[in-house]
Amino acid sequence: MAVRVMRIREKTLLLKRASAVMVMLIMLLTLSACAQNPEVRQQKESAALSAAEAQAAAEKPVASTNQGPPAQEEPKTVPAALAPAANPAADGAPAAVSDSLKDSNKASMSIQMDDGSFILTNTLIDFETGDSVLSVLIRLGKENAIPVVFSGSKKNAYIEGINNIFEFDKGAESGWIYKVNGETPMKSCGAYEIQPKDEIEWVYVTKLAEAIK
Repeated sequence: MAVRVMRIREKTLLLKRASAVMVMLIMLLTLSACAQNPEVRQQKESAALSAAEAQAAAEKPVASTNQGPPAQEEPKTVPAALAPAANPAADGAPAAVSDSLKDSNKASMSIQMDDGSFILTNTLIDFETGDSVLSVLIRLGKENAIPVVFSGSKKNAYIEGINNIFEFDKGAESGWIYKVNGETPMKSCGAYEIQPKDEIEWVYVTKLAEAIK
């Protein structure tokens, strides 16, 4: 009887050990399957990456929200790279070309601000039959890096701005007018055909009514 009881106990102990071994094998197989499963591995990598990003965000200093006053808009100017060469007479009286015009078939053109300074001093110009004040102004602007903004053409042509100085920049009556031989023609600059010896002046005025009297 005692022998039988001992054998039963031994069998029970062996079964318990076998069960423990089986549990360990199942755990090892489960871990191995998880390691070989791409989805599980990706989840683990994503979790690790999220943890790293959270740590980096926690260590990053907080940026100041005080950006100071907003930057002021830059004035409209001709870029330095496109600026024309220095003209010794640009801030004084235009160069005298009247004598040169007397013995030639050329004309002349100047561009003057309301304060008396010159964007372009009196310059001799070659022209062809049919050239207008507008076409020559555009050509001189390209040659001297002076922007010219206009609308319309021929009898409807209108100069809005020269050298980034526009109508209404200095008041409700400010803008560009042109004169030929000291007179203000009553026609558009696109319709006025240049004649030999014409002296053309572009002038920025602040009182248009007074300027065209």
